[in-house]
Amino acid sequence: MFGHVTKHITAYHHGELSAEDRRRVESHVEQCAACRESFEEIRQTTLLLRAFASSGPVTLPGKPAVTGRRTGFAVALMGAAIVAFSVLAWRLPLESSPELRLGQWLNISSEVTLKVADIGQVRLEPNTRVRLIQDRPDDHRIQMERGTMHALVWAPPKLFFVETPSATATDLGCAYTLTVDDNGDSLLNVTTGLVQLDSKGRSSIVRAGWTAKTRKGAGPGTPYPVETSGEMRRAIDVIDFGSDEAAKERSVGIIVDGAKDNDLITLWHLLPRVDSNSRKRIYDRMVSLAAPPEGATPEGIVDLNPEMMDRWKSHIGLIW
Repeated sequence: MFGHVTKHITAYHHGELSAEDRRRVESHVEQCAACRESFEEIRQTTLLLRAFASSGPVTLPGKPAVTGRRTGFAVALMGAAIVAFSVLAWRLPLESSPELRLGQWLNISSEVTLKVADIGQVRLEPNTRVRLIQDRPDDHRIQMERGTMHALVWAPPKLFFVETPSATATDLGCAYTLTVDDNGDSLLNVTTGLVQLDSKGRSSIVRAGWTAKTRKGAGPGTPYPVETSGEMRRAIDVIDFGSDEAAKERSVGIIVDGAKDNDLITLWHLLPRVDSNSRKRIYDRMVSLAAPPEGATPEGIVDLNPEMMDRWKSHIGLIW
């Protein structure tokens, strides 16, 4: 194991590691605040799952309390009906409701909560349009054309995917809210764990307490903490989605001047999105906020050396 052990923590929590790897993770977590935080997030998510799967009374809005353990592909349809999200179909258990099989669109008129196989659940708000496009044990994939989804996933990373018109969201063991507007642009807010956004040759890793935008035709933007100032957000948007090079250079200055310790992940994501001169300014700010990892040089980062970029990635806790 190199650097942070975030990518092993889910397996550690579920008792899936060898004895030697388990000892290494335990030793690292005792000393590393970032990895302890990741472990705590996974532990809390598991507690949420146990609460959801309990056999105690469950009250639906406007309905009397009911009992019964949720197992298999059972699905709660909050405030409307109960929906089954099966291996090959979604079923609305109303007398005349059709089966919604792979590829068939589901238009949400009232809020629903779907259990996704045995790996998690998604809550869909009204005016959401989705369809199931893959349902294999190693690939549960939904396409969302518009609307808002609240996802809670307790499975190991990279089993649940949401495809939008502007990016694919890959679950890395998390809870998040994803909103897609009528233009196909989206906004991701992560509350637990990590989510990876990919499209158009860009990749962004969004951690708990962070947010990121996507734009149709441009792909994912740079992630930033939810408390980031409006000025910093606008500067990030200019770099991610703008075309005026002079404006981008000014925006780099705004971000470099305003960056704090908590902005290292933002700065790392910006490195491949700017020119070499701006890259040096950003990297100088990074090393003023945190000592660089062993083996990473300014010249290598300016050249976007893949190994050195990965060393920084691990150094700032973006490994799962």
